[in-house]
Amino acid sequence: MQSLFIDQQIHGYRSGHQLIASTRRLPRQDQDLIDRLSDIGGQLRPGETFRPYLSAYPLPTGSDYVVARTWQDLSAPRSGCVRTRSLIVPMAEWLLMEGIRSLLPLLVPVEFDEKPAKLAPADSFPLIRTVSDPRRAELAEALFFEPRQPIVVFDSAEAELIVERLLAAFWPALKQNFSVSTYALAPRKIEGRPFDLIFAPRGARARFSDWSGRRIDAGSKSERHPWSRLVSEKIFDAENPDLRTIDTLGALRADRRGDEGVLRLALMWKDLAAKSRTTPSAVLGMLDILNSRAWPQFDSSRFQDVVQGAARIAVSEPDEAEALRFLATLSAKVANFDIGMLDDLGLSRLAKDLTRRSPHRALSYLRSEIEAGRDPVIPIVAGIADGLGEQHFDDETSDFLLQLPPDLSSVMISRSNAYAREVWERCAADASGWVPATTAAIGVMSSQERADLLRRIPAWMKTEAQAPMMVAALDGVSGDDLASFAVAIGKQTGFGIAAFDEPMANAARNAESLNALRASIVSNFRGADANRFLLWTLDLSAADLAWLDGEVEKTRAVELLRRLLENASSKALVSVLRDPTNRDRILALLMEDPAGSAEQVIRVGSSSDLLVDRYLDIGRAVLPFLASEQRDKFVLELLARALAQADPGDARVASVVEDSHGIVSPRQLVLLATPNGAPTQRVAANLVLLSTVSEPVRRMAAAAIEDLCERLIHRYGENLCEAGYNAWAAILRESGKVSPNMQLRASLPTLPFAMGKRDWPVSALIGVAFPPVYAELLRSTGEEDFKRLPALLALPLSIFIDWDRAKPARHELVDAYLYSSWPPADLLLTSLAAGIQSETLRRLSGTPRGRDYLAAIERDSHRLDVAQFGRIKNCLTRFNHRD
Repeated sequence: MQSLFIDQQIHGYRSGHQLIASTRRLPRQDQDLIDRLSDIGGQLRPGETFRPYLSAYPLPTGSDYVVARTWQDLSAPRSGCVRTRSLIVPMAEWLLMEGIRSLLPLLVPVEFDEKPAKLAPADSFPLIRTVSDPRRAELAEALFFEPRQPIVVFDSAEAELIVERLLAAFWPALKQNFSVSTYALAPRKIEGRPFDLIFAPRGARARFSDWSGRRIDAGSKSERHPWSRLVSEKIFDAENPDLRTIDTLGALRADRRGDEGVLRLALMWKDLAAKSRTTPSAVLGMLDILNSRAWPQFDSSRFQDVVQGAARIAVSEPDEAEALRFLATLSAKVANFDIGMLDDLGLSRLAKDLTRRSPHRALSYLRSEIEAGRDPVIPIVAGIADGLGEQHFDDETSDFLLQLPPDLSSVMISRSNAYAREVWERCAADASGWVPATTAAIGVMSSQERADLLRRIPAWMKTEAQAPMMVAALDGVSGDDLASFAVAIGKQTGFGIAAFDEPMANAARNAESLNALRASIVSNFRGADANRFLLWTLDLSAADLAWLDGEVEKTRAVELLRRLLENASSKALVSVLRDPTNRDRILALLMEDPAGSAEQVIRVGSSSDLLVDRYLDIGRAVLPFLASEQRDKFVLELLARALAQADPGDARVASVVEDSHGIVSPRQLVLLATPNGAPTQRVAANLVLLSTVSEPVRRMAAAAIEDLCERLIHRYGENLCEAGYNAWAAILRESGKVSPNMQLRASLPTLPFAMGKRDWPVSALIGVAFPPVYAELLRSTGEEDFKRLPALLALPLSIFIDWDRAKPARHELVDAYLYSSWPPADLLLTSLAAGIQSETLRRLSGTPRGRDYLAAIERDSHRLDVAQFGRIKNCLTRFNHRD
């Protein structure tokens, strides 16, 4: 306390009650409260005087606690004026102080001309006097044993002494927010909340007529609570008042809310602790208190001896059923408080001893727990089971045990080896009664309990009637435990009990379990039965495929896999193939024998999202081994994926196209090469491919030239690039070898399409389409031509205005080239093909740009091959030397 310095404020009358001086500036909210409470509460009557009084209260911000003394200022120019000295104690220090004893010496009368300074609490002070007020027990009851409400005490000559002792006795959480005044002429409040305790003179009673809190009037009353005297003595008589001295539980130290109820818990704990030495039920009450809230400062190690003593006393009683009930109640409460304490209680041992003493009373306890709907305590049930298992069940015991709920029976079987062995013997001797009950009990066990049971029962498995119990025990078994169990059963029975086979096989329903079981079979047993069992346990799953691939010799693995695939539904196959690892593993195994696995290979490939590169590899590998009808269907599927997804430059794509000859129709080939929604670049690449394959395949594509042109004209509005249009032109040219009429029909819509794309590299397409169209125009004579060849309507209307329909076509050709980006020499090559080179040159020479364009033709011709260059050169030479 020596290092603590406390701020103070002085209030008094100076043109009204106000702050005179202060050692510290406070927040407005806190200052307003001190300004108000430093004045007297209520109005004095004329000539009325009072002795200095104390006030103590927390500030609204919670940072400080105020202890103040107020004097009547008889020197003031008006009556009812006061002077007040207020000590402002930091809340953290206030909670550590032993009340206000160290502060009282600092509360000296106020002088207006003094210069207040920070003060250090007194380090020595006189012993505190006892309180003789006969109402002190009533005050203790009002504070701690009645519902919380503000209290007013009238006409007390020891008000300051009472407050001094109360604030010293309170624990920190209670005194943190406690507000008190030793003199008030009317109720006082802090932010709308009444003071917790105020003292008022007898004459002020009328001013408390509307008081809704507790009133303590003159005159003593008899104690109404058994703890009233103890508490009042600790507060008002003790040399050092401190309620924490009666708290062996630590409730007051743990309190953080200022709850008077914790004192009642501490007192109740004190009473129960005294009774616990002879009355076991008192320990139950103590556990209820411990379980009511957290007790961080409670030392549970010492309490453990109290609990164990109560258990020993209870077991020594003559009624075993009642002793078991007490142990059950005790264990439940101990478990809620400290689960680790249960182990030291030895409940199983105690219950076993009680059952040995009286098996039928132990059963009576179980019956009462079941009828009451309570869950028996597991260690107690285990102890009862041990006691019963050491004896052969008589008829009465058997009848009762067969009626037990399955969850209770499961505890007894899983926790007691002696009981479980006796139950299995009963199942072998009386299957109709015991097997269903035991199976039901095993069914509600946890997986760990069943795993432990599996390690114990192989030696007890003797008849096929016990198979249902095996089914229940194997539910959810791990792979290692199942494998160990299967080996143990094999050694015990030589697999001579066929009814055990299905339960063991069905228990292996996950990858780990199956692998462990298969490994145990493969390593320990040989013969045809093992192979059949392996196939029976296989599923088309990732785990099983991995096992086949890694653990089984390849030839055997391929055969097992083919049989699995043959039996698998399409849905199951698609499901397993969603994982690329499964898909690749299946294909790798099947490709170990492509001849025998061809059908399953294409089924797997068609059912998965196999990358086209891999699809081409396996497809071409198994193609020779497919039956004719199946082969044709697969070629169509393979071709579709190759033309839509594979790299056009991949030689395998061309190979697949070649393989399709004679299998797909010309129209199918064109449709696959120009799939809907395909990128323009993809279509162009496919056209290039079709233009470079063998002649029979080219002829097949050319046979559907009308479909091809129609799709390219109407469905692909983007630029196919020069290579694409050159390939289109090549196929159109090839179609003339198949059918000139078909070539003409295809050229008629193609020519205006190409003529309209003057910025696109379609010159080669014009070079092929123009000659047959022009030849047809030369033959055209009238409207009958449109009936014979409706495609003529696709040509521009200007061609049909002149009686010489060929003339506008020639002019249209020349004009299109003049105002396009097409190679100039291609104009003369197209004219040569149509036999109109002279007309073209004359038309050119008559245009403003003709001479320049003729020079451009000559320059462009040098890119051509020798034959084409020669034809261009000769044509130009003859034109230049004409008459």
